[in-house]
Amino acid sequence: MMGNGFGAGRKFLGITLVLIFLISVSAGAYAVDTITINSATLNGASSVIVAPNASITASVNATLNGGPGFKWMATQYQIGSATPICRDITDQHNTTHTDTFSVIAPAIDGISDFKITLFKDNGCAVDKSIATITLSSGITVDATPPVISGATDIVTEATGPTGATVTYSVSANDAVDGSVAVDCSPASGSSFGFGLTAVNCSATDAHANTANASFNVTVRDTTAPSAAITSITDGTHINGTVTIDATASDSASGVARVEFYHSSMAPVYIGEDTTEPYSIDWDTTSVSDGSHTIYVKGIDNNLNESGYSEVSVVVDNTAPVLSVPSDMLEEATSAAGAAVSYVATATDAIEGAVAIDCSPASGSTFALGTITVTCGASDSLGNTASTSFDVTVEDTTPPTIDSMSDIIDVEATSPAGAEVSYTSPATTDLVDGSGTATCLPASGSTFVLGDTTVTCNATDAAGNGATSVEFTVSVVDTTSPVITLNGDNPMTVQVHNAYSEADASVTDNYDTGLTAAITGSVDVDTVGTYTRYYNAVDSHGNSAIEVTRTVNVVDEEAPSTSDDVPALWQTSDVTVTLNCTDNVACTKVYYTTDGTDPTTSSDSVDAGSGWQFTVSTDGQYTVKYFGVDDSSNAEAVKTATNLLRLDETVPNITAPTDVIEEATGPTTSVSLGEPITSDDTSGVYEVHNDSPGVFPVGSTTVTWTVTDNAGNSNTATQSVTINDTTPPVIDSVENIIAEAASSAGAVVTITAPTATDLVDGSITATCDESTGLFPIGITTVTCNATDSHANSATPVSFDVNVVDTTAPSITAPADVTKELTGFLTDASAELGSPIVSDLVDSNVIVDSNAPSAGFPVGITTVLWTATDHTGNSATAFQKVTITSTPVDVNEADMNSLISSGAFVSQDGGASTDTNAVVALKEITITSNNSSVLIPAGVVITRSDGSNIDATALIADGNVEDLLSNLGSGAVLDGALKWGLPNLELSFSPAIQLSIFVGYDLNGTTLSIERSTSGSNGWTSAGLTPSTCVVANGLCDFNATLASYYATTHTVSTNTSSGGGSGRGGGMPLAVVQPTTPEPTPTPTPAPLPVTTPTEPVLTPSEIPAVEEPTPAVTPNPATGLFGLGTVGDAIPIGVIAIVIIASIVVLATRKKKK
Repeated sequence: MMGNGFGAGRKFLGITLVLIFLISVSAGAYAVDTITINSATLNGASSVIVAPNASITASVNATLNGGPGFKWMATQYQIGSATPICRDITDQHNTTHTDTFSVIAPAIDGISDFKITLFKDNGCAVDKSIATITLSSGITVDATPPVISGATDIVTEATGPTGATVTYSVSANDAVDGSVAVDCSPASGSSFGFGLTAVNCSATDAHANTANASFNVTVRDTTAPSAAITSITDGTHINGTVTIDATASDSASGVARVEFYHSSMAPVYIGEDTTEPYSIDWDTTSVSDGSHTIYVKGIDNNLNESGYSEVSVVVDNTAPVLSVPSDMLEEATSAAGAAVSYVATATDAIEGAVAIDCSPASGSTFALGTITVTCGASDSLGNTASTSFDVTVEDTTPPTIDSMSDIIDVEATSPAGAEVSYTSPATTDLVDGSGTATCLPASGSTFVLGDTTVTCNATDAAGNGATSVEFTVSVVDTTSPVITLNGDNPMTVQVHNAYSEADASVTDNYDTGLTAAITGSVDVDTVGTYTRYYNAVDSHGNSAIEVTRTVNVVDEEAPSTSDDVPALWQTSDVTVTLNCTDNVACTKVYYTTDGTDPTTSSDSVDAGSGWQFTVSTDGQYTVKYFGVDDSSNAEAVKTATNLLRLDETVPNITAPTDVIEEATGPTTSVSLGEPITSDDTSGVYEVHNDSPGVFPVGSTTVTWTVTDNAGNSNTATQSVTINDTTPPVIDSVENIIAEAASSAGAVVTITAPTATDLVDGSITATCDESTGLFPIGITTVTCNATDSHANSATPVSFDVNVVDTTAPSITAPADVTKELTGFLTDASAELGSPIVSDLVDSNVIVDSNAPSAGFPVGITTVLWTATDHTGNSATAFQKVTITSTPVDVNEADMNSLISSGAFVSQDGGASTDTNAVVALKEITITSNNSSVLIPAGVVITRSDGSNIDATALIADGNVEDLLSNLGSGAVLDGALKWGLPNLELSFSPAIQLSIFVGYDLNGTTLSIERSTSGSNGWTSAGLTPSTCVVANGLCDFNATLASYYATTHTVSTNTSSGGGSGRGGGMPLAVVQPTTPEPTPTPTPAPLPVTTPTEPVLTPSEIPAVEEPTPAVTPNPATGLFGLGTVGDAIPIGVIAIVIIASIVVLATRKKKK
């Protein structure tokens, strides 16, 4: 160890004592009793360095040899000169033994010997000691914290917009441990923001001794930004509204704004931009044409300004002057119009003659009509002028038409005449060129019989008409009509059928509606050939060529025969009728029944047989036939639609064997088998029986019936017997659990179970118990059932168990509200008793969790529980509210807080000597417009754990004069004392404090610090937040530690006079209280007359050598006129004049900037 004269590396020599006891012994006994202390250690070493009151493990090892009476029975240890401590041990004899025990180190710094003495008897009597060992300087107590060095204030320049990275070196040295680690926050190498930041450091040695130190790191910005114009270069010509772009940068606080100016003499303010990219629009029309200078400068967030950056420009906003012809009139020379030439010029006031652009250009061909020529010119700056004039091209010359020849002898093609097409004559025009005349009637029109005059005209696009031209069209009719027969030629007519004239159509090139004249007759009842004649003449005497039609009368129709062969099988002789019809008369119908085609040699029927024949032999027959008329016309062979089928014999049937089965239900399905059937002619059509499907118990006769395809049927019978020997089965019954309704039990409804029988179906069983009152416990019920055929079921049993699981009913007493009477309040008298009942149990046990010691402040829920004899329980809740009425006192009424019970001892002891005080109510203590608010439940203790006297608590708002050593540049704005003098108290949770600092500081951010003594050790530890923004003259914050609190602001240490406001008037530790707590309205100085300048006005930043005075010129009744002294102090006239003049200049320049 280093630094206190007993450093590390010291070694202690062990002392081995050998004590020899000479005793007289008889033969066979020990001649000498010996004990050897082999070693003694503290925490395993010959010496230790520990914290005060540390626990140390001591150990001593010794070897004993001797007679029966020589024992090691106690160990005594002594630290320095402290009272020795004796501890008895288990008897040790003729052995090597280690005794290990705990030792508590002294409570104060120092070096002590550690002495161990061994005794041969309990109690450590002095005359019983047998060995001693001392560890010289065995225990060293270290209670001194390390010493921190290097914690000195740092002022540095910002290196970026967030501040600067600051590196510092802080070390700590301990008298015992030497160099120890130091923990600082913020750490060295951290980024520090602008302004003052407190760095708090602590160092703890190996024995938990802690030292604290703090220092301030101030990051400032005094470097001006840079700015430059980027969008315009020197010599640029500009006009109209131009955008001026600029760049600006600042490595520290960042660019706050960029200001733009122009000037032909002195700079004139244009405007500013506060966001990047920086730009502004400048309307150059507001200045005269000519040379101008544009300026830009940057201002950072700490008001550092760059110098001007400038470029020179030329402003030109005047457009050229144009000269053009008057409106022009020209005659067209072609379809395109006419070529027109003209002269136009442009002259600029600055640049002289400039190019002019006209459209259409001079020498262009102008189309007919009026065209506006637009001319424009621009100078090099884009100033543009334009004008226009009209050029009109007109057409007044008519066109000419070619001559036409007459059109004659056009043959009429319809009653309307004839459609005549011709080519219209051509036209010629200077403008329109070649064209075609318009003629009426037009080409393609229908011209009537006779002569028609056609007239042709033409007009050009300008409306000039040509001289008309005429010619004649003649239409004539010399064409005969044409006859066309309708229908067949020759035409065939069936004898005896009516002849229908098909007629003929007549067409003519001119006439319509012409009909043919028909001659010649036809006899339809006589076979032969006949001729019909057709003629026609049109209205102009043109005759058609005669047309004829040949008509042949013939007999070509065969007879038609039908049959009535039945579709179904017949069971008796079948007579078939073949019915023959003909347009003249039938003679015979030939037929066959074997499916072959009949011929004139086959069997036949005629009118004599009634056209019938009969079939009487069983079998199937295919009938074919055809008829013949008197003209030997024979129809095609026909086949009867239906087969002729005859069967006059019944089919054969033998029934299956009889059936005997055991019933499977009320009815039983059985397998009947199949009968044996046959039919030799038409075959078996169907077999069926009258079986019911399922059979009841007993005997049933089943009749089988067979039917052939002809409808002949036959029957046979079969016997089916069903027996029932199966007993019913009773459904199982679930045990019944019923809730007791009283001590007698419960009424239970017994529903007899259902028995299921294969034949009878559902049967209701009979039970030996019925619905009624069952006692608490288990009762067994047995049920039986028998079916209709005397088959008995196996009995079924179930249990009825009456139980008590219903919890008691409990209603808690009404809620209780009571004002607190102490740390805990007795409300047992107000609790009352709940209302309890139970269906079964008349002796319900009632209990609650109400605290026997009393109720704390707030709401406590009491749980009431009711439990019956079977353990069923129910609960109810009752709220007990202990109220605490807030208390407002001033600093003179502190003792009343103890006497009224607002403050009580947490451990129940006297409030004058207790380890903690508890606020049972919300307490507000007011002193000199400042206040302390202690929420109910706050526990107040001493930070060092010692007892406190609650009656000595003090709240004082008049302690400014007692405070000192707040730090370099710190200006005290307000102060408050709360707690015990010169003792650090702890508050859990935090208390709330409001320090009155004066209304002049409203909106100001102040720092908050505390000190136990009020003269040193100022820190923000235990304060939340460590700064405040003043509102209504108050600085509000929370605290968990006491005793003195101060609100301050910082001023530069090289300022010769104060510049702050507040209750201290900005003077360090010189506090002057306001005469009134209300703020005084700030008078507004009357504005000075301002003359409008003929030249551009400078902005405030350009006025040289004038700065706004600090502080602002606001009278304050607390600090005196303009903060230069208190009211009533004598103010030098010269000082007043300078302040007034400076204020007037500032107000004037601010108005100009607006």
